[in-house]
Amino acid sequence: MPAALLPNEQLAAQTKLALRRLASAVAVVTCRDGQTRHAMTATAVNAMSMQPPSMIVCVNRASAFHAAISHAESFAINLLNRSQERISTGCGGRLRGEDRFGFGEWSEENGVPVLPDAQARIVCAKDERFDYGSHTIFLGRVTSVGIHGAVDPLIYVDGHYTGLPADDFAAPSAPSEIEMLCAIIGIGLTLVVRWVCIATGADGELGPRGLVYPALALALGLSTWLILFRG
Repeated sequence: MPAALLPNEQLAAQTKLALRRLASAVAVVTCRDGQTRHAMTATAVNAMSMQPPSMIVCVNRASAFHAAISHAESFAINLLNRSQERISTGCGGRLRGEDRFGFGEWSEENGVPVLPDAQARIVCAKDERFDYGSHTIFLGRVTSVGIHGAVDPLIYVDGHYTGLPADDFAAPSAPSEIEMLCAIIGIGLTLVVRWVCIATGADGELGPRGLVYPALALALGLSTWLILFRG
């Protein structure tokens, strides 16, 4: 039986509740309107296409940033890393105007304010705009991209900031000196056992005596492989 249609207000409230479970990377969208810099924290940003590379940003028409990006020719999407929560909260409404640039080391790229130490920065030339409901969708053609540091995004979900578990993108550690020494010894012992097999005629021999030496060689070789190529 199909679900009954809900009143618009109730449907909107339930949609907002559902979207609290949608984890999103946090970005600060920036632009310049004449001599004035503008910034807004956003999660409603996404890729539009790769042919050509293009991005979309959704902006509420009631916000002050809407007028600024409407007049601007370009905008930048600065994808924040986990350590930049303060920049996000400042640009999310706690601060106004130029005060939003009081945190972080801001620079300029193609005439647009950017954060060089953000995870990534994507500068776009504004190409199209579409109004829908309470928002405007701004489509930008990518003109430059910058990448900084490891993958460690600032994430917003269920009304609070978080990040990925620390070991999600951890690089495998190199073998220690002791592990390398054990590996070298293992390789040497494997060669010795193999030589003994050949010298005693046990190589290829059926029965218990013919299985002991190959089994030892296999065990030593496997332990060496595990040390060198673990993880």
